[in-house]
Amino acid sequence: MSGDHPIAQMPMPSCGVMSEYKEWLKAKAQTSNSEIIWDPRFKNFLSDVFSCETRVEVWDNAPLAEVIKDFMAICLDRPRLDQGRYAVFSGGPTYGGGSRGLLWVDCTRPEPHAVFLAMVTRRRGFYCLEIYLGKQITTLALPPQLLAAMHFWLRSHDSGDIVSIDLHDAGGYVYSLDPSHCGLEQKRVDSLKKFRSGRGAA
Repeated sequence: MSGDHPIAQMPMPSCGVMSEYKEWLKAKAQTSNSEIIWDPRFKNFLSDVFSCETRVEVWDNAPLAEVIKDFMAICLDRPRLDQGRYAVFSGGPTYGGGSRGLLWVDCTRPEPHAVFLAMVTRRRGFYCLEIYLGKQITTLALPPQLLAAMHFWLRSHDSGDIVSIDLHDAGGYVYSLDPSHCGLEQKRVDSLKKFRSGRGAA
């Protein structure tokens, strides 16, 4: 994935606040209790690392922070800390009809790099994958550790086909990707244009 698109620059919280988030997330990812949305720090974390202006078109145009909380409402897997640095949380909305979410955070950088992935049901057996980059990320080149976590997550919950992948930064929609270019082979053939008319696949 190319990283030459200009990333929207957003204000950053203090280093002390970010350090507290990292230690909290690392500890949370190593416990069996993944109900992270009930921790009062979670709301502040989302406000600090994701743009408050971002809206999720495929989820009734709701604010991104609210969507992330919705998608973490039901625990589908235990949280984990990959390689001692990548906190991974997954879940699903209470009334999501099969939609699922993944929150991935690199906890060893000075400012934690966070990415949220929403797999949203479009119709039975077909999903759109929406990827939202946190404010601290200054490149569109997705790290291989995130891609590995994404593939593991998708394969663990294989219930249909990913028909489009949309990438968003703090400034909004960036571009779409063809799932086959990301190693997500479809079992059935369906046109991407039906789900993302007017947006080109990279």
